[in-house]
Amino acid sequence: MPDFTEITSGLRFPEGPIAMDDGSVVLVEMFKPGITRVAPDGAKTLVAEIPGGPNGAAIGPDGALYLCNNGGCFTPVEMGGLLLPGPFDPDRYIGGRIQRVDLSTGAVTDLYTECDGHPLRAPNDLVFDAHGGFWFTDHGIRHGRSKDRTGIYYAQPDRSSITEVVFPVDSPAGLSGMQLLDSLAVDGDGNVCVATLVNGGITVIAPDGEVLEHVPTGDVLTTNICFGGPDLRTAFITASGTGRLLAMPWPRPGLRLAHHA
Repeated sequence: MPDFTEITSGLRFPEGPIAMDDGSVVLVEMFKPGITRVAPDGAKTLVAEIPGGPNGAAIGPDGALYLCNNGGCFTPVEMGGLLLPGPFDPDRYIGGRIQRVDLSTGAVTDLYTECDGHPLRAPNDLVFDAHGGFWFTDHGIRHGRSKDRTGIYYAQPDRSSITEVVFPVDSPAGLSGMQLLDSLAVDGDGNVCVATLVNGGITVIAPDGEVLEHVPTGDVLTTNICFGGPDLRTAFITASGTGRLLAMPWPRPGLRLAHHA
């Protein structure tokens, strides 16, 4: 097992980590539900309560946090010392949405709840580009014998436009041997560092598709990674099943995100 530092524990399914310039990490707690700031010493501060199910997040060009909210499409299930995303419960679902969160005040604004008349079902991950727009995925809902067919979207943070760019997308994530892929970051060499479920850890995949290495975390629900620190050589990893935020030195610097100094 690699030499991890456990920054904090007791989180309610952490996801969407963002390494901030002051050394803190802002993340979501999907089953709190809310956005939490974790200080370098592990102290936790609630930034905003987020009804539904906060998921992927990113800093936008205005310094605000932009958020995928899956609407509360999962129920929390405690099993074997882990907190797991359980089945869909229509009674707790509020609808998927993209939101803006003011990190200084905690104010939450709904930006998008549909595209071309089609409701967003369970937005999952989000990333900004250099032009100021953002891409996001809609994971969809699985309920009983049915599941949604959803897409990949591009939108502007000022509510001016949202476009479905790819449809349908049926959750195309997985490697051989029951390894499911979740959220990811890219390092400075162009390698995709993707959080891997079941075989819990970070899988590093080269631009040509070759799997370079797997870094285990000991948590079967390792969901996300981001890079931080002055040289972007610290990997922050959400071990969601056990409710921990981990950090470890990374052999290569991460790729700096757009609009995040």
